[in-house]
Amino acid sequence: MSDDTLTLPLLRVRSAHAEFTLRCACAAWSDQHSGATGRYDGDRPGLMLVSATGPDTSVKAARACLYSPEIAVTFELDQEGTVTRLARATVDGKPASYTASVARLAPGVVHLVALARVPGLMPCLSDDHLWTELSSPRYTTPLLRSWIGWIKRKLLERGQLAMADGYGEQGAGVLTIEPDELDEVVSEGVRFGYLRMTGNQ
Repeated sequence: MSDDTLTLPLLRVRSAHAEFTLRCACAAWSDQHSGATGRYDGDRPGLMLVSATGPDTSVKAARACLYSPEIAVTFELDQEGTVTRLARATVDGKPASYTASVARLAPGVVHLVALARVPGLMPCLSDDHLWTELSSPRYTTPLLRSWIGWIKRKLLERGQLAMADGYGEQGAGVLTIEPDELDEVVSEGVRFGYLRMTGNQ
């Protein structure tokens, strides 16, 4: 094995009755959606998304744990001895459920992608993705694509766009701004000259 071989961190998924180990390609977690682990004292950041691979049985077991909010489950991301302990994400203090998809990569090896069902969860916070979200039918505020950079900075400042921590992902987060609040942000930007009505800024 050469020195430049990629070794993915371990993701240990633990319930009261079993433990399963996967290789983690990426994961994101948030303190704003933390939950009690049941195994450790206090709350741990809530797991928002995960992409991992492993044996068929381990992936199926991990997916079963994610699908069942009543199952107490903990996650440990081990990056060469640095362990990040995580819990199931919560929404309004209650355990979140997850959506999960699997794909067979090779005989005995399965890829799992899971997302917490957290309102406003954005697996990618690129300007393009934020533009798509703010241009969706949920929001009626007139916007120009060239405004997104300023709007993103403003939402982060106001705490209405919360960046998640993570490993190997491109910046996940949670968008919590309401339509009338977006109206206020854009009105402020236009009023003070941060946002101009032409696309050339």
